[in-house]
Amino acid sequence: MTKIEHAPEGLVVRVRPEGVGRFGGALFLGVWLCFWALGESIVLGMLANGASALLTGHEFSGRPRTIELGSALAVGGFFLVWVSFWTFGGVMAIAELLRLVSSEETLVIDPANVIIRRRRGPFTTSHAIPRADARRVHVSPRHRMLVLETQRRSIDLVRVPTAADEKQVLFAVRKELGLGTSPGGEAVLPVGWEETLTPEGDRVLVRDTRIRRKQALVLAFVAAAFWAIALALAWTAISQRPTLTPAIVLTIVAALVALWAYWLETGRQEIKLGSERALVRRRWRGKLRELLVADRLELEVSTDSDGDVWYKLEAVNTGAFDPHPRRFKERRTLSSAMNDSFEPAALGRWLAARTGMPYTEP
Repeated sequence: MTKIEHAPEGLVVRVRPEGVGRFGGALFLGVWLCFWALGESIVLGMLANGASALLTGHEFSGRPRTIELGSALAVGGFFLVWVSFWTFGGVMAIAELLRLVSSEETLVIDPANVIIRRRRGPFTTSHAIPRADARRVHVSPRHRMLVLETQRRSIDLVRVPTAADEKQVLFAVRKELGLGTSPGGEAVLPVGWEETLTPEGDRVLVRDTRIRRKQALVLAFVAAAFWAIALALAWTAISQRPTLTPAIVLTIVAALVALWAYWLETGRQEIKLGSERALVRRRWRGKLRELLVADRLELEVSTDSDGDVWYKLEAVNTGAFDPHPRRFKERRTLSSAMNDSFEPAALGRWLAARTGMPYTEP
């Protein structure tokens, strides 16, 4: 149910789930969560018993038990990784169950801010965006989510259950904010990108280096955890041969994760900015490899088998600036996003304004 009203604080849009169909999904999630809770309690109990036996030589029940260190580290490490993903899945399922059964999304547009309030059962969150930052409002086609675009990012506002609600809410919000269907204001880099200088003195566009460092650090910790488990399994394999294969597999996985972290730290794709063109190249440990000379930009839209809409910003080479046609591909994806066109479109508009390259949107 969608309700639009003008209150003393400003325009208020309230959305609550409706229809009996949602209770079918809620019933399924409720049954699944019973099995989730059972699995969670069993694994946490096993981890607690194992930790107690390893540290004190006794289980919580008081029964004496001796555990080999290598086996304990291997099995405990596996269950820790498993229960982390299992817990995350359960939390997401609980949030969706609360949304289906008892939830409300409220959008308030007052003279100073755009305020989003979300209630899931007894839990409520609130977020405010300065009204002056609003540039465009549209509806994401996949989940009928009302999306607000600012200069540097897009923000999900409220769901609009039906096509009729979509038209009413879009009209009311755009009218209240004084926005049209196209983004306004100057072209600005979206969040996650930065313009910087290379050691050679070139001005290039790259993914945010701070974000890449954080990602590399997380992957390094994951690789270290896999290696620790693999080492424990290899240690146990000295006396128990069946654990040798898992140790080898985990070692390979850890090496691949570590290589990914190393790439994030020492390698990157760069977009060298020029007049009416851009040179896409790859940097690896200080060495450069040219990939594409682009003289136009295109925003491509496609739909996958699951119904998700993909937006891709493509750098295109028409041959006008390519001195070595056989060395380069004709197209390369600079940015892609699912069900949200903001980042690829904003990046395309910024590159077009910065370099003078033609940019087209469907």
